Amino acid sequence: MGQPVNRRIAATAIVLLLHSGAAIAAAQSPRFEVVIPSSVHAGPLTGRLVLVLAKRDTPEPRFAISPSGPAMFGVELEQLPSGHAAIVDSTALGYPGSLGGIAPGDYYVQAVVNVYEEAHRADGHRIWVHLNDGSQEPFQIAAGNLYSAVQKVHLAAGTTTRITVDHLIAAEPKPSDTEWVKRVQIQSRKLTEFWGRPVFIHAGASCSTDPPTWSTAGTPASARRAQNGSRSS
Repeated sequence: MGQPVNRRIAATAIVLLLHSGAAIAAAQSPRFEVVIPSSVHAGPLTGRLVLVLAKRDTPEPRFAISPSGPAMFGVELEQLPSGHAAIVDSTALGYPGSLGGIAPGDYYVQAVVNVYEEAHRADGHRIWVHLNDGSQEPFQIAAGNLYSAVQKVHLAAGTTTRITVDHLIAAEPKPSDTEWVKRVQIQSRKLTEFWGRPVFIHAGASCSTDPPTWSTAGTPASARRAQNGSRSS
């Protein structure tokens, strides 16, 4: 009887030590408090907050996101009330590593929020996801998402920086047709039924003849260039 009890006590002690160690590491790491005011999003917000740390302010850190780009740290937001701070510290999922592993120094920071909506799918699942009309949009420039101004910060152990996300990304106007390029938008019946909202397939065709010649019967295959913007899940 004594050995199992001792093992349980030892296991509990190890878990407590690990938790206390994580808490100490989080307290010593740089910390960001990210606030989203009601002026850009009224009511609770669900989505993904991404904090980008770069050594340069141009281009904006959000535009530099890439596999070889600046450091990034993400946290999930679940019904975050307007004006309440979301915390980004060493517990946040990060690239290339933990926020606590970032070398002290001066950085340019920018926060981006990928705003989710609740989707009631035809398969019976209800999920939170960023939705649009079927266009292909990287989250850092997607219409309806939020971002902060670029802010210069000095990172060091234990520092706390407050970031305000007060910019809304507006929808870009659709490009106009030209004599060389024609665009079409076709509503997908199946995707619309599946997602419970209108979803479109966007395509474009360019003409290679000079002068350009178009036919109502269609465009020659040699002159056709389509870009499918439908969503999959």
